[in-house]
Amino acid sequence: MRLCHAVAYVTKQTHEIRATFYTFGSLAVIYMALHTLWVILL
Repeated sequence: MRLCHAVAYVTKQTHEIRATFYTFGSLAVIYMALHTLWVILL
């Protein structure tokens, strides 16, 4: 998703498209961090 955001940025897409890709990318990173903490703590 981060690559999609970068491509959307470079190709001058609208803010809504860039924000969507950025949000999904951020949610993926948050999920991975929480999953890692869950595995470590249990």
